[in-house]
Amino acid sequence: MKRTLIATIVAAIILFVWQFMSQAALDLHKAEHQYTPHQDTILSVLASAGLKTGKYAIPLADPSLGAEAQMKCAADNVGKPSAVINYTTSSKNDMGMNILRGLLVNILIMYLFISLLSKANITGFKTILSVSLTVGLIGFFNHAYTNYIWYHGTDIFMDLLDALLGWGFVGLWLGKYLK
Repeated sequence: MKRTLIATIVAAIILFVWQFMSQAALDLHKAEHQYTPHQDTILSVLASAGLKTGKYAIPLADPSLGAEAQMKCAADNVGKPSAVINYTTSSKNDMGMNILRGLLVNILIMYLFISLLSKANITGFKTILSVSLTVGLIGFFNHAYTNYIWYHGTDIFMDLLDALLGWGFVGLWLGKYLK
C-alpha cells in the first residue's frame, strides 16, 4: 500500500509539474489565449447580448428549426468567419483553489492508472512506459483531437506534446519505480 501511495503521489506531482511548465512557465499554449486590443469592445458586446455563462459555437442555426436548418446554416457559412466563445458572466481569480483541484485530480488519475497497471499485472520498464504513453494518447485523441476536428483550435500540436511528454515522464518514473 505504501508503495502504491508513493507511486501515486510522485506520478501526480510529475504530471502536475509538466502541466505547470507547459501552461505557465514555458507558455506553450499561448496560441489558445492570445491578446486582442479589442477585448473591451468584444466583452461589452457579449455582456450587452445577455449571454449566460457557457460555450458558444458561432454561427449555428436555431436548434428549434431542426437538422435541415443546421445543414443550411453550415453550408451558407463555409468560408466565412466563425468563433468558439467560452463566456463567463463573472470572472474569478482563485488560483489557489484551481491549483489544489488540479493536483487532486492528478492524484486521482494516477491512482486509477496505477490500479489499472496492478490489476492487469503490467510490469517491466518498457511495458509500463508504453502503456503510459498509450493512455496519454487515448486522452489526447478522445478530447483534444476530437474537439480540434470540429472547432479547429490553434493549439493541437501542443496538446499532443503535453500528452506525450506528461505521460512519458510519468511512464519513466513508474517504469523505474514499479518494475
